[in-house]
This record gives sequence, C-alpha cells and structure tokens, in this order.
Amino acid sequence: MFRTLLALGFFLLTACNPIRGQLNVTKAFNAQSDDRPANCSPEDSRPDCYGPITPIRFQVPPGRFDASFEFASRDSAVFSVKMGSRETRKINLNVPKNNHLPNYSGPISLTASESGQPFDLRGAVDTKESDSERRNEWQHCTRTEWQQHCDPQGCHAVPVDVPGNQWVVYHYHYTDTSLDLGIFAPGRSEESARFSGRRNLAEKVMEQTGVCL
Repeated sequence: MFRTLLALGFFLLTACNPIRGQLNVTKAFNAQSDDRPANCSPEDSRPDCYGPITPIRFQVPPGRFDASFEFASRDSAVFSVKMGSRETRKINLNVPKNNHLPNYSGPISLTASESGQPFDLRGAVDTKESDSERRNEWQHCTRTEWQQHCDPQGCHAVPVDVPGNQWVVYHYHYTDTSLDLGIFAPGRSEESARFSGRRNLAEKVMEQTGVCL
C-alpha cells in the first residue's frame, strides 16, 4: 500500500514536469502527430491547419533538436520535438496495460505496434533523490489581527492582515531524473536517433515553523 501511494505521489509530482533535453537524429525517421502545428493561422491553407484533427505523418530529418518527454498518464506518454523556431510536434505514445513504462527508474521498451508510432523505443530512466543540509532563517509571513473599526452603524472588530516575520527550519529535497532513449525502425537494431534529457526538481520541506511576529 505504501509503495503504491509513493508511486502515485511521484507520478503526480512529475506529470506536469517533462524531461527536457536534446534529440540527436543520425538517420531520418517517420512519426505521426495528432496536433496542429503551433504556427497555424486562420488564413493558413495547409491541410494540417484546418478541418478535423487527424493523425499527421511527418519525417524528422537528421540533426539536433530540442525535445522533451513527458509521462502524461499511466497509459500514455508524449514526446515533443521542436522542429523549427515556432513549430513543435507532439508525438503521442500509447502504453498498453501489459507494458509497465517506468517513470522513476528502470528499462523502457515500447514497440511500434504497442505505441501506435512507426518506430520502436528502447532505453532507460534513472532517478536519484537527495536532501540538502538543514537550514534556518527568518522569513516574511502574514498574520491576522482583529482591529476595531467604527462607521455610522457603530464599532465592530474586523480582520486585518499584518505583515511580520517568523523563524523557520527547513531543508530541500532534490529529485534528479535522467532519461536516455533510442529510436529504431520497427524490428531493427540500427539506431535512427537518441534522446538524452534531465529533470531536476527541488521541494522545500518545512520542519519547524515559528509564530508570525
């Protein structure tokens, strides 16, 4: 039960924090996107800029591209590739129930038939956690005071926010994740591209909080 809650907590923490890095393409590969290009305008006549949204097949050419990988949910992931200064293609990956895609640490293997994309994906994700030393300091705070307020209807107490300071003791909890993924033609061992990315999260953990003075 505890492990399940821990895994769920980590998933919720990282779901909106994609792993960013570089995609190094040595051999052009095909992919498909369900999204319209980011630079579409109302007057744009390109087929992928109007009408119903249908999967768009495109090719990623050799080169280096800014990219990100996001574990969107337990049964999907999103691989985003910045193709130009204003265009980012989102490559959606399906994850079948019988294929656990680790978002913390472990090997990753997703075939074309599983993901719905025309390529195989193989690699690994690794996460390390650490804590900073304990720190203490005064920090700004706000306290509520009741003050007497008088008007034509009479006098009564009203709540007023008053700035102050409080003594706190805390530390930072760091979660550093690295992701290394290879993209392969279906059933082939020759690599077409490789994505390497990192995500560094820092959470402030309060240990003691004094009175706001």
